[in-house]
Amino acid sequence: MGNNNRREVAKRLTQEIGVTTDPKTLIELSKQLAKVLPKRRRVSEQKQQKSLRTGSMLDNLSEEERLTHNIVIRAEEIIREAKRQGLPVPTTRQAVEQASSEFE
Repeated sequence: MGNNNRREVAKRLTQEIGVTTDPKTLIELSKQLAKVLPKRRRVSEQKQQKSLRTGSMLDNLSEEERLTHNIVIRAEEIIREAKRQGLPVPTTRQAVEQASSEFE
């Protein structure tokens, strides 16, 4: 059954439910409508757990680890900028030294 057919059937069943007053007929029509309508998807447990997390991973790092992280990020930026501008690309050691000097 195509998507369009399902919509038409759902629309017809909804109209019949609105008109019908007999409880047994209402139950049968509601069951049919439930079969035609798409099932609601459950949110996976992983997604629920992700939404419960708050803060940053950096919050759990010590000052020394956070500084090291920031130096590595800045060194990566220095290398990317040099590549973009067509300049000679510094070695990783040079980029780390330059980034370290910026954080002193």
